[in-house]
Amino acid sequence: MVLCGVVIGTGLLVWLGLGSLTRPAVVQAEHTSANPSAVPATFEGRVVRVSDGDSIRVLWNGTSTPVRLAGIDAPERGQPWSRNARAALAGLVAGQTVAVSVSDQDRYGRLVGLVSVRREGRVVQVNRELIRQGAAWVYRAYNRDASALSVEADARAAGRGLWSLPPGERLPPWEYRRQGRSASGVAR
Repeated sequence: MVLCGVVIGTGLLVWLGLGSLTRPAVVQAEHTSANPSAVPATFEGRVVRVSDGDSIRVLWNGTSTPVRLAGIDAPERGQPWSRNARAALAGLVAGQTVAVSVSDQDRYGRLVGLVSVRREGRVVQVNRELIRQGAAWVYRAYNRDASALSVEADARAAGRGLWSLPPGERLPPWEYRRQGRSASGVAR
């Protein structure tokens, strides 16, 4: 069994045993961001949609729940490697039961969290795996895991995923958005 801790709100630490991933387990915690309603600290559900390289919809409690993977940022539509990033995420989680350890809720109402899936008898931390594959950058503005930067550095050094692109095509998504690019890649 793999244990990991998740900090919710202002410091409630929840320890999760990710050994089963077969039966739904929900822990309720008070959420302290803009939406003060209680949200699950951890839940399991089946992935029913991969929206892009860092967003999924998970069927939980009878609802298709939007989830943004925490600490990573995948290329936006219209950027090089965008389709590959979405395909990498889909290859890991599409149709699978995942565990989501919620850390926040974003301004679009999506739950933000770490996503884990059981693959080939082991638990894979999906956010980190996407960085390792070169399908996503560490989202420096929101990253809480300093070791993720070394995972990204290893992917870059090995030329995996987006790091195989010419340097001029490796624009981090947050810079792409700041430049006001549309999905067609043309400045707005």
